[in-house]
Amino acid sequence: MRETVAARISPFSRFGLLLCALVLMVSGTTAFAQTTAVTFGSPHRYLANSSDPGIGLSWVDPVFDDSSWNVGTYGVGYDTYNGAWNLLQTTTAPGISSIYTRTTFEIADITQITSLVLGADYDDGYIAWLNGIEVARSAGVPAVPTWDSSSASHESSNWITPVYELFDISLNGIPVLQNGTNVLAIGVWNTAPSSSDLVVVPELVLNPGLAVVRGPYLQLGTPDSIVLRWRTNMATSSRVVFGSQPGSLTRSV
Repeated sequence: MRETVAARISPFSRFGLLLCALVLMVSGTTAFAQTTAVTFGSPHRYLANSSDPGIGLSWVDPVFDDSSWNVGTYGVGYDTYNGAWNLLQTTTAPGISSIYTRTTFEIADITQITSLVLGADYDDGYIAWLNGIEVARSAGVPAVPTWDSSSASHESSNWITPVYELFDISLNGIPVLQNGTNVLAIGVWNTAPSSSDLVVVPELVLNPGLAVVRGPYLQLGTPDSIVLRWRTNMATSSRVVFGSQPGSLTRSV
């Protein structure tokens, strides 16, 4: 999982200027190069569901025959209010309950894969399967979804490029990888067919480098302390160095 961490810096003078730097402490090194296997613009096959396709969850199986599905590129979905149009390279008709997608990627040697991170920019809820095994899901999607299941509401970034929510799926994902072709299946579910939008843009990264994906930012300031928060894409130790002048960051937590 990605990690949200915080440091309370004290003493802190509300009359002074706090200057700080964030240092990430990598506990291990990535032996092999980072590779983006699936991302915005990657090809996929998809099925947009306004009625029951009659396939249950068989479509997540890597050997499922998707040759009759539509061909598109990520992201996929619809938006009748234009908010997420920059995220959509493949548009579907509005008023659908769900979209099933499947894409493939190649791995020459699975022993070189040491970590996996899955990202998604989505509306409203999604589940991801890797070679038929569930590896990630958003909150509010039923445990065993049907084609017309209702998801809790979640807005996509609606930004000019995808803003991914990142999850470390190494624990469940690496054991199911195989040499050769691998299948990533992602379904996205609407809150209701009357919703104005339904969007999914995934990103799968092999051996990702360590990165800060949110912050750092300040909160909970008091007369003599303040909390600095940040989020990393993988769990790691961190250190905040701080001081009153750029050339004098003499303290750390």
